Formats: sequence, C-alpha cells, structure tokens
Amino acid sequence: MFFEDGLKRVYMIAQMLEAYANPSIVDYELTVPTIKMVDGLPTDDTEIANRMAIRTNGSQTLSQKTALMIMDGLTEEQAQAEIDRINDEKEEAMLMVGDPSVFNEDQEAPVENPNDKKDNKQKQDDSKKEEDSKKESDK
Repeated sequence: MFFEDGLKRVYMIAQMLEAYANPSIVDYELTVPTIKMVDGLPTDDTEIANRMAIRTNGSQTLSQKTALMIMDGLTEEQAQAEIDRINDEKEEAMLMVGDPSVFNEDQEAPVENPNDKKDNKQKQDDSKKEEDSKKESDK
C-alpha cells in the first residue's frame, strides 16, 4: 500500500517537472495515475474456473466473447473475429462429415432372428438345455 502511494507521488512529480521544463511540448492535463499492482505469482486459470463454477453452481456466467477478452486479453473486435473463426472451422468440419442418409438408401428391412434378442445368459441356458436333451436322447 505504501509502495503504491509512493509510486503515484513519483509519477505526479514527474508530470509536474515535465510540464515545468517544457510547457510547449506537454499537451495533457495533470492526472493522478492509477496503478494496478499484481503479485509475482502467475494466475492459475484452472483455479479461477473452478471457483467460478462453484460460486455459480456450474451455470454459464460469461459469454464466449467476454471469456476470450478476459483470458487472452483481446479487444472486443479481436474476440469477435476469433469467435467467427471458430464458427467457420466448425462449419467446415461438418461439411467434411459424410451424410448418414447414404446408409439408409435401398436397404431392405432386416429379418429379425428371435435368438438375436436373447442375452448371453439366455443363450447359455438354451445351449445347456440342448445338451441335456441330446444326452437324454442318446440314452
């Protein structure tokens, strides 16, 4: 906190000295600078996403554009351009996928086999019954 106040004073004094030394060159008004201090540790994007998900009970709280602007430091125009590129790539990928209706053309209805509907346990039971009936018939 003291460091931030000291930096603000230094920058204010620098502005005043520049205005005093070269008044014809200075074309701005004296302003109190705002300083955004960040600690030396990098931000953990996963931790931030987890906190947001917990606080909002997993519901969406940001648009794609806002998320791109925050996470990647993009302007609104850059974020919109990125979203447009993503959507274009999705459309291109969908065009590359084959049409599934091709497999439905000129096919006859499949003949149902009652044994196909049985699960493995039923099939095993049926095979045991057949074996038992063969053994009995052999006797």
